[in-house]
Amino acid sequence: MKTSLFGVLKELDDQDLDLLHRLYLYRCLTYRQAQTFIYNTPDEPEADFFKRVIQKLLRLKVVEKMEYLPDEYVLFLTTDGVDIVRYTKEIPLEIFNPDTKIVKRGYYRASELRIQPRLVNHQVYLNQFVLEFERIARERGIKWKYYDEKYVSQYLSIRPDGLIQLLDTDFFVEMDLGSESQKQLNEKWNHYQDFLRSSEFRDNERNIMILFIVENVKDPGQRADLVRYTAVNTIGNFFSDRFDMVIGSKAEILSLLFDTLIPNQSQTNERKLKILNSLKERHGFQIDFARPLKQALGDGDYEFYIRKVHEESKRIVVENGRLQEYVLDDYTARPLSIIHRIQFHTKNASMFQLQFKRRIAYIVVAPNEAILYRDLRIADSPVVEQVFFTTPERLEKLPFHEALFQFDIEGGIYHFADSGLQQQVYEKNVNSHIQE
Repeated sequence: MKTSLFGVLKELDDQDLDLLHRLYLYRCLTYRQAQTFIYNTPDEPEADFFKRVIQKLLRLKVVEKMEYLPDEYVLFLTTDGVDIVRYTKEIPLEIFNPDTKIVKRGYYRASELRIQPRLVNHQVYLNQFVLEFERIARERGIKWKYYDEKYVSQYLSIRPDGLIQLLDTDFFVEMDLGSESQKQLNEKWNHYQDFLRSSEFRDNERNIMILFIVENVKDPGQRADLVRYTAVNTIGNFFSDRFDMVIGSKAEILSLLFDTLIPNQSQTNERKLKILNSLKERHGFQIDFARPLKQALGDGDYEFYIRKVHEESKRIVVENGRLQEYVLDDYTARPLSIIHRIQFHTKNASMFQLQFKRRIAYIVVAPNEAILYRDLRIADSPVVEQVFFTTPERLEKLPFHEALFQFDIEGGIYHFADSGLQQQVYEKNVNSHIQE
């Protein structure tokens, strides 16, 4: 470390050093992001924060500013700023690869961390998501690692905007500001398709979940629909328990992560446990994981296998001519893998019939009828044989045959007259709840 930098270092406190380190990891931060997430003074007047913190860092020449939008600025590290991060965070000067026998520089220069002005806004939105994720994860004691696109080295043939590693899953963060056309989205999915067909994916032991975040667009729902449509039609056949995708705003994705996706990994999802308890206590079903049936179900990754069983004979109960057994999934997070299973259930049920001499129906528990119909319509799958739908509220309040429903092509909802699930009873139409 240069002698002149020791004097600079004496003027920096722990929060200043934390900011410099974050600028190395996240490449840039706005004044507001630094104030809120690093210095933890969100209520301080911005002008006061600028004078107290930013001016000092600019004077010491460890950061530099860039105006990326009118009167909106981000901070980048300078060469001196990078040197201080290297010294305080022990980032190596060089890295030796024993396989290739090649020595390469172990850190990025300030010029390599800088972002083209037209791309800064995208990075700001990405960093905002990660900073909010970090704060919630820290509050909940969740261990994780994050890699900006610049630092993703775990994958050679795919480069998400960011990568969050948590337990056995790699969450690929894709930040979308509505700037990509339908053609460009298809090109993105074609790139993913090449990755999914590669040995790199095939030999990877970690699960992958794309977090596709839609922000800063006039109609987020419509944008999410386009993303869902292009993904389903381009890489829909690849979605499974190993590779999946959810779409939503920053707030929606954060909620899904901490209330659904992360609890799912540790089997502590309270909402899902409530659904299963309702099926067991109110409707009398025995519940098991469906994985032992995977091969018989055409390799479909259904999560649960539920059935009613006679206590004495242990045989599956028949009610009104129907065996009371189903495979079941929770669609709370709206993962695209479940859309894939809905589309292919007829084929999967035929495979099941070949082995067990009987068909098996599929139940999907959705957050609500309108959202479900919208997603199914986008995937051209509102009507599929032997696929039934319900919601947690319906399971709590209604008899089982009334809790289950199907759609017609125009959005009509039909429940059933009895547990044979043959005679439909018209209930209502969801189209009035869907924004066209």
